[in-house]
Amino acid sequence: MVLNEWMELKFRSFGVGVHVGVTFFKIFYKKKINNFTLQFVYTEIIIKGTKLICIPNYKYLINHTCRLKAVNRYKSVVFMDAYIRNQLNNVTVNAALYARNDVNTYNPFLINFTQNICWYLCNHRFGTYMKVFMDVLFRYTNVNHSCPYEGLLVAKGLYFEGNSMSALFPKGSYKGVFIFYEGYPLDHIGTVEYYADLYDVKKMQKKKFFKMRHPIKITFFILSLNTISLVYTNNVIKATKIICIQNSKYFVNHTCRLKPVNRYKSVAFLDGYLRKELRNVSVNIALYARNDVNTYNPFLVNFTQNICWYLGQKQFGTYMKVFMDVLTQYTNVNHSCPYSGLLIARNLYLEGNSISALFPKGTYKGVLIFYEGYPFDHIGTVEYYAELFEARKILKKKKIK
Repeated sequence: MVLNEWMELKFRSFGVGVHVGVTFFKIFYKKKINNFTLQFVYTEIIIKGTKLICIPNYKYLINHTCRLKAVNRYKSVVFMDAYIRNQLNNVTVNAALYARNDVNTYNPFLINFTQNICWYLCNHRFGTYMKVFMDVLFRYTNVNHSCPYEGLLVAKGLYFEGNSMSALFPKGSYKGVFIFYEGYPLDHIGTVEYYADLYDVKKMQKKKFFKMRHPIKITFFILSLNTISLVYTNNVIKATKIICIQNSKYFVNHTCRLKPVNRYKSVAFLDGYLRKELRNVSVNIALYARNDVNTYNPFLVNFTQNICWYLGQKQFGTYMKVFMDVLTQYTNVNHSCPYSGLLIARNLYLEGNSISALFPKGTYKGVLIFYEGYPFDHIGTVEYYAELFEARKILKKKKIK
């Protein structure tokens, strides 16, 4: 097909133009693309819990638990429970809000009120802020009836809807302090401190038009007088630094280095000789994201798992599966325990496309701490610094005759 015929078909309609472009692509690369999509971008207000502190009074509460669970990069939910030792007949709450300023201190912001929960549950008359608080109690806890309260108090999957708060508060970081009292004069029951970030995120909704075989996202075509270039975007994870800390009780003669391959890729080489046989290896994996002031804060991932048990069972969670795929592909830790002799990792790197759906673009630090036995005995630590970014590449230029 000559250039004039291609141009005529392309400008006849958008649909024909895209079809002809894809046809050219099939001719040039002898492969099929996985899909052709349109992406619609929209913004959504998000409140993500970052920290939770619970301080009970053991006169009233025993066996309490208090934790945050990360659901995805935009959402963390609260799980709390405690057993009431003395029946609660007249519960009051003081709710105060604090906003974080530029020097990372929390100042009082807009809200500080004290209300009797029992009275409000009987009368069903709430102010604006008390209504938001009570809606959360009704939906996620068993404090959904009038007083008294006894037995087990439970909160499961608790979180705040971002869109319901966007009209009340500006974007930023906040701390909510909830102090609960019994009777009058007020007797302290417990305190909950909830830290959260309020921000807006851009999300993409994809509409798939047709399916093909090889996964590449087309960005645009560049058409010059006698050439056609196909440009596509690809998510890249490039390692920038690696630090290894060994316990000489277990390792000798270890090496740990990064080798740059090109401007988009660096691979890791690690090896060490085991002085003792490892029979029960556990790993703690924590992820940290770098903020605007170049400090690394905990981000989304922090878990501890037994590698030997997982290699025997072949059952992995999402993050553990990514980690184990890397281990089995690039190291000789690809069999069940025990481990002895030389441990090797060659050309180790992370695929950008496998991670891009989980994390936003930015700079990260992964800390992997390995232990032996129980109670844990430290084997060694690996700190892996990397950047996740989007790179544009030109696949090929083809002259049109």
